[in-house]
Amino acid sequence: MTPKQAGHCPRIHDTRDLLDFSFFDLKGASFLGIEDRSTWIKIGVIDASGPSTTFTDSDPGVNQACHFTGLFNFERHSFLPTLDSSLGSPCSNLIAFPHQTMNRRNFSQVTGASLLSLMSSSVLAQEVTKGTAFKAKFGPHPGLLFSGKGKKLSYVDQLKLAYDLGFRAWEDNGLKGQKNETIEKIAEFMKDKKMELGVCVITGGAGAMFNKPTDEQKERVKKELERGIEVAKITGQTNMTMIPGARDKSMTREAQIKASVDSMKLCCDLVEEHGIIMAQEPLSHNVRGGEPLIRSFEDGHLLCKLVNRKSCKLLADFYHEGQIGNGDKLIENAEKVWNQVSYVQYGASPGRKEPGTGKLDYIAVTKFLRKKNFTGVIGMEHGASKKGQEGLDALMAAYRKIDA
Repeated sequence: MTPKQAGHCPRIHDTRDLLDFSFFDLKGASFLGIEDRSTWIKIGVIDASGPSTTFTDSDPGVNQACHFTGLFNFERHSFLPTLDSSLGSPCSNLIAFPHQTMNRRNFSQVTGASLLSLMSSSVLAQEVTKGTAFKAKFGPHPGLLFSGKGKKLSYVDQLKLAYDLGFRAWEDNGLKGQKNETIEKIAEFMKDKKMELGVCVITGGAGAMFNKPTDEQKERVKKELERGIEVAKITGQTNMTMIPGARDKSMTREAQIKASVDSMKLCCDLVEEHGIIMAQEPLSHNVRGGEPLIRSFEDGHLLCKLVNRKSCKLLADFYHEGQIGNGDKLIENAEKVWNQVSYVQYGASPGRKEPGTGKLDYIAVTKFLRKKNFTGVIGMEHGASKKGQEGLDALMAAYRKIDA
C-alpha cells in the first residue's frame, strides 16, 4: 500500500477517468479521494498527533447523484465535491494511491504509514493551522486575500475565503458604495458565520473645515451620514470611520479642534440614536481640502474628549501614528488616549503592508491590546508585500505570528 509519485496528472475532463486512484497533494495539502459512484469519502483533519479519519456514506450538502470525486482541503478544513476540470494540470506534486487501498478498513493505515512519512507532523500542523480561527478579530478587506490566479471572486465569496482562512472579522472602507442587495447578502453571511463587521467610511469630511463649514458642505456631510445610517440598519455595524475635515491654517490646530466641536455635535445628533460610533481617524496624509484636522492620536483624543459624546470616538490606526514619527512610542501614545479608542487598524510603516515588513512592533501592540481586553475588530488597512499565493502566505504567516 505504498503510495507512488504520480509525476503528472492530466487535466480532468471526466471524473470517471479517475476511478482507479486517489490523490494526496503534498504542496497544497489537499486530498482527492474517489470511492465509488454512490458514496463520497469525507476525511477528518490529520494533525501532528496522528491520523484521524471520519467517513460518512451521506453528508448534508453533498449531492450523491453527482460524480464521485471530492477534495479535502487542509487549509480550509472543508470537503468539496469536484465535478469538472478545475483541478488543472500539471500536478507533479501529487501522490497516487491505488483505488483498492481507499476503503474504510485500511485508509487510516495508509494515511498513517505513508502520508506522515512523506510530510512531517510540523508541516501538517502548519497546514491545519491556516484554517484555525484567529484569537484576535483581524479584519481583511476586499481584494486583500489572494484567491488564485485569474480568479475574480464575488464579494460574498471573498468573505467565504476570509472565513476559511481563519478570519472572523471584515472591514470595507467603501461598503456604502455597494448596492443594498449586496450589503444584505454580506450581512446575512456574516451573521450566519458569526463574523464581525468593522468600519466603512461614513464621511470623508467633504473637504470642509469643521470650524467654518459652508452650507453646501454641511448638506454633503449630512447626506453621507444618512447613507451610513441606512447601511448600518442593514449590517448592524457600530463603528464607521469619519475624517473630520481639513486644517484651517489661520489658527492653531488646537484652537481649530476646539472650534469644530459644535459641528461635530450636530453630526452626533444625527447618528447617535442609531447606535453608530463615528470613529475619528488621524491621518498622516492629506485629505480633500488639504492637511487633515487631526494628525495624531493626541489630536483625535482632544477632539473626542471635547465633543464628549458616545458616538464620537477615536480610531487608532497604528500605521498613521508610525508614519508621523511616533513608531517608537506606539504603546505609550496609545495608553494616553485609550479611554477614547473604539477601533484599531494595523499596517506596517513604512510601506503600509502586512505587519513585520516595516519598523513597527505589532507583536508588542497586539499584546498591549490584549492587556487592555480589547475584543473589537482590528482592521487590516494595508496591502500585501508580495503578489499572488506568495503574498497570501506571507500575510498569513505575519498575522499568525502576532496572534500567537
